[in-house]
Amino acid sequence: SASRNRQSTISEILTGQIHANQDDLIKAIAGPFHPAVSHIFPDEYQPLYLLTETCRRQVWHACFTVEGISSITQQNPATLRHALVHRSNKDLLNRAYGTVPPGFVNALAKMGVSAQKPSCYVALFRLLLANPLFRHSLSHMSRIDERQIKMIEALGPKFARPNIIAILHGRSDANAVGAALQCFLDHGLISESELMLRLRRVRKLGELSALIDRIYYTIEFPEPPIHASSGCRAICSADELACVSRRFRNCLRTYIPDVIRGEMYFYEWMGDEPAVVQLRAERPFGWLVGEIWGIQNRNVSRHCRECAFRAHPVTDSDNIRSLIPI
Repeated sequence: SASRNRQSTISEILTGQIHANQDDLIKAIAGPFHPAVSHIFPDEYQPLYLLTETCRRQVWHACFTVEGISSITQQNPATLRHALVHRSNKDLLNRAYGTVPPGFVNALAKMGVSAQKPSCYVALFRLLLANPLFRHSLSHMSRIDERQIKMIEALGPKFARPNIIAILHGRSDANAVGAALQCFLDHGLISESELMLRLRRVRKLGELSALIDRIYYTIEFPEPPIHASSGCRAICSADELACVSRRFRNCLRTYIPDVIRGEMYFYEWMGDEPAVVQLRAERPFGWLVGEIWGIQNRNVSRHCRECAFRAHPVTDSDNIRSLIPI
């Protein structure tokens, strides 16, 4: 039977004339778990770790993450080895995590031959535990690492579609994209079915940006929280904020959802030294002056900061004085 053949193979591996020192290869594959692996699979047992199927080995790594290296190295290696070899994936993960979210084992199989950082296994577990629908996004990926897990989490289960993931691969703006798309639905700017249909057609980053911009620019911002003095103007629409973002060559446009939610507002200082002034809603205190940016997010002079503060009857967050109630 397959079981007897497997046991026979293991027996031959352990008794065969195999090179005694596989430690360099163990280090390369076990990575941060090398101390635990060396403890459980010493000397003649090293091939058992190296030749184990990739998914099974990643299940072990996920369990090592929860157990902790120091705890593992204080336990009997034979007992640990017997448990790892003979218990099922689900049993091992249940004992380590208390539960096995749908899709967890399949996702572990896509983590590659070598171990990931311990935080990657924890992030994957928490992602699937928080919302089992994320397993559909993970199922379309050929390889999974911590950056991709964070990107999928930022997009959310609705928007972590294979084509969107491929477009945003290696980029850091998944949070902004996810926030923008959810903002459209929250404010009824487009139906969910229509948005999903449009997202399915997107194949390039430029197409995704154009889709977001077309919907963004129909949004009206809330009324400005204060009326600034001369030399400073409120930026009252998404279109205006995007234009200012282009002129200042910064990522100001990614804050559009924050403005719509009433969490921020922006003003343009039009003095000798151009600047963008950010107001932050700090409940229950009121509106506070947050950041002040020059062109390309450069620091502005002290004189410019003082002029910008005088233009807004609010205060610097470092020195609370007069506030406008929210």
